[in-house]
Amino acid sequence: MVPASKVTLMWGVASRFAVSCVFWSGARYSMWLFGTARKLAPEQREVQEGEKKEELTRDLKMWAGSMAIELVTSTTMLTPYLICKHVHRLYFSALFPSLGALASIFDRFDHLSYMVFVVHALDPSFNSAPNNVDRVTLLWHAPATVATLAKLGLRIYRQGLSKTRLWRVLCVLGLQYVFRAVMGSFAIFPIGSDLEALSCVALMTYDKWSDAYLMRHTWPFW
Repeated sequence: MVPASKVTLMWGVASRFAVSCVFWSGARYSMWLFGTARKLAPEQREVQEGEKKEELTRDLKMWAGSMAIELVTSTTMLTPYLICKHVHRLYFSALFPSLGALASIFDRFDHLSYMVFVVHALDPSFNSAPNNVDRVTLLWHAPATVATLAKLGLRIYRQGLSKTRLWRVLCVLGLQYVFRAVMGSFAIFPIGSDLEALSCVALMTYDKWSDAYLMRHTWPFW
């Protein structure tokens, strides 16, 4: 089995990011369109529809910009980043094989090639500069965390502290870092019990929610 290439894995991360951007932005607009909008008078609806479309455009720019910043900064620790960012995808394929196979048509993920990639990255016999377990589990998220803190600082500078959820953001970011260190270990040490499986699902759910929260509340260019 040939290991997955970094290009293929990077495409997987970027493509799933893009799907998430469109999904969450579209979901917010759809909730307004089929909820609040139905209760408005035609004149009010027309005005608010224009505002919502502008908001949708801003949201898409925010998601795309945040995604690009994370991907670019994470190239400084690319292999550990790619290993850990695919933990979600690995267990999604394990839990839902049919859906995983369908999704792989788009994101090109193959779980066997990915596992070989992990072995090659960690074994010195395959790589002259291997990524040890500490780098994979503890440090892979450091560049993205620094980028998030930089965005937070710029947001405070541009909009003021009163319009920034500083302590909430720092708490969510701190928990995300700790949880991602644990979650990264699931790429190296397979799940061995139902409790570990539940823990993995809980960590991945928090990870996705915290990603969305931090992107929205640290974006400085509103």
